[in-house]
Amino acid sequence: MTSSPPPLPAYPWACDAHPETLSLDRWVARWVGEHLDHLPDGTRDLYATMGLGRSVGVVLPYGSPERIRPMVLAFLYGTVLAGSCRDAGPRETVRVADRAQELLLGAPPRPGDDGTLRLVALAGRELRTLMPREFVTRYAGGFRDFLVHGTARESPYRRAGAVPPVAECLAIRAYSIGTHFALDLIEPVLERPLPPAVAGHPVLARMRSRIIRMTALQNEIATVDRERPRGRHGDVMNVLLAAEDHWGLSAEQSHRYAVHLIQQAVEEFAFLRGALPDFGPDQDLVAEYVERIACVPGGWRRWYTEAPLPSGTHPGDARLPTPPAAV
Repeated sequence: MTSSPPPLPAYPWACDAHPETLSLDRWVARWVGEHLDHLPDGTRDLYATMGLGRSVGVVLPYGSPERIRPMVLAFLYGTVLAGSCRDAGPRETVRVADRAQELLLGAPPRPGDDGTLRLVALAGRELRTLMPREFVTRYAGGFRDFLVHGTARESPYRRAGAVPPVAECLAIRAYSIGTHFALDLIEPVLERPLPPAVAGHPVLARMRSRIIRMTALQNEIATVDRERPRGRHGDVMNVLLAAEDHWGLSAEQSHRYAVHLIQQAVEEFAFLRGALPDFGPDQDLVAEYVERIACVPGGWRRWYTEAPLPSGTHPGDARLPTPPAAV
């Protein structure tokens, strides 16, 4: 085991944080107090202080408060829902995911919906006033994928204390890290959302997947030294641990492997950015969108290195928290 945390990769894209970054945490603290009273005090304190607002400010350099608010809300309810489903069975997680999708799309809250789901309903109402229906539908489906293909697929490994194979861990983390739905919420700060045909273009889909790969592996590097000594009692969902467990790599070798994958993703993203297809009248809009998503991995790197949580874990990571036991 290394004596200090392994270094995080640097990225060639430098982006400033939003000027209101520090105030975003106050939004989160207020929402926690207003909507999450069904949770234990220690759990609410954790969500209120874990830096969810700042984690948005470092990846959205500009935009009115109204336009950045959807991502701050999503990082709160996404983290809470994933934390509550962390040790649940896949069937229960799918039930929660389906209900969250319904609320985002406009279903009325039910008496049995807890405060977190009511916060999702509030966020859905706000998002539907800002964005066209086709965008909200796309976002709601992506958020469901985050829970169904991420959290639900992680839970059997966690409950068994088993480290997944490397390929499966990479596939699951592409969803459970939370970047998958966060990238959609960059669009509210653009002049207009991407048209459906543009949003679904395979080149943009590939570019998003490269950003997700960078952020997921960056998280693994940042958290592995905390999890490694805990073994099967820690969080087994880490690509570096998977490489060590299944391939017999040393800690140094698994770190080099993760950095290599990140560098590959950076190079491919940079190539695609410099060779965008012709999007006709949407070319400038696409260029702006690509510029904004390029800020994400470097912004969260800054969050790790300049204002990390005591746990050292990414605020958008679906694996946090599991209170009150983890507090």
